[in-house]
Amino acid sequence: VSSFNVTVFVLAASLKPLIHIMTLLKERTMFLQSEVSVDDSEIELLQRKMDVLEEELEGLRKAVATKRDLGQVANGLTPTIQQLSKAFKRVEKKEDSLRTWSEERFQAIDHKVQDFDQFIFYTIEQDQRKSAQRLLVTLMFLPINLTFW
Repeated sequence: VSSFNVTVFVLAASLKPLIHIMTLLKERTMFLQSEVSVDDSEIELLQRKMDVLEEELEGLRKAVATKRDLGQVANGLTPTIQQLSKAFKRVEKKEDSLRTWSEERFQAIDHKVQDFDQFIFYTIEQDQRKSAQRLLVTLMFLPINLTFW
């Protein structure tokens, strides 16, 4: 028994299983080709749908702002926002000073009105005292006046 004889025997014995595997592969390939077979019209329809989807995707890419675009817009708005903030603070300061000034003016006017009220009250009080004194004097001198009349 030589090694050559053993090698020839092994090769001859493995031919039958190899032929069977090749047949199985050929049948499987044919089956898959029949399953995959597609008409040209279906391919064209799918191609058109794909083109439409690509156009929509491109339109969406153009419509959607990127992070860089937003950064540029924010950088453009930042000076304007800062200017508005400064202007708002200036207006608040002016409003506070105007409010303080007007409150002081109202307090001064209120004080003057109170002084005027006190003056009027004092004047009325003095007039009432004088009239009461005159009435008293008149009543005291009434008999004398009646006599001389």
